[in-house]
Formats: sequence, C-alpha cells, structure tokens
Amino acid sequence: MSGVVCCAASGCTPALVHVKAYPDSSLPISSVAMLKPAAGIYVKEVDGKPMELIQNAWKSTDFEIEFIPGRHFLRVGFYNGADYSDGTVLVRADMQAGRRYLLKPNSTHHVFKASTWAPEVVDVTEKPECWTVLADVMGGPKGC
Repeated sequence: MSGVVCCAASGCTPALVHVKAYPDSSLPISSVAMLKPAAGIYVKEVDGKPMELIQNAWKSTDFEIEFIPGRHFLRVGFYNGADYSDGTVLVRADMQAGRRYLLKPNSTHHVFKASTWAPEVVDVTEKPECWTVLADVMGGPKGC
C-alpha cells in the first residue's frame, strides 16, 4: 500500500498497454470502441479467445482494449485484496464506434459474511475524468 501512496505522491503514471481485440490491421480511433478494465478486474477471454489481462491498482499497468463496434463477450474476474470472484463470469458489452467504456466492479464488502460483486460496462465518453484504472477506487474519481 505504501508503494501506491508513494507513486501517487510522486506523480508517476502507470504504463499504458494498448491491446487490439480484433485480428485486422489498425483502424482509426474514430472507427473503434475502447474499453478499460478498472482496478481489480482481470480479463481471461474476449469473444471466446483467451486473453490474460490483470488490472491491479498495486501494479503499474493500465490496459486499454480496442474493439470493432458491436456486441462482445468478456470472461472476467475480480480481486481487490479483500473481495474476489470465485472463478469468472461472462459479461456482454454492446459497444459503439468512437466511444469509451469502463469495465468496473460493483462490489459490496461484508465483514464476517460473503461479499458480492458484479461487473458493469459503463460508457464514460462524456466523462474523461473516469477514463482511468483508478475510477471509483483509491482516491480516483467517484461516480464513474
């Protein structure tokens, strides 16, 4: 935890890793949809193809996944140090060209009983402050 605080205090920026979820050559940014997993989300599969992206607030990686517009299915899990998923769940995401989406966990933490979480895909195109791995966690913007 002190590493995160030190990093935040020193102004360091997570390394950006850009991933294409389609086999074609690069498309103009206006022709694709972008999705960012928030801290704690890990992506195991996209549209039936294996993918290993682990978004962790304690590591210095920030993933952006580029999609061809349309309906996509992601197999995801969650771990934030206190709450975690037992396996993965399938998430449907309907995405439009030129839009930015945040894949975030909605979790409820309970002491002495099981916590719950559910993934949510939110369009944050009109909220540029929410285009961050730390949305809704660890001092990041709230209400994303």
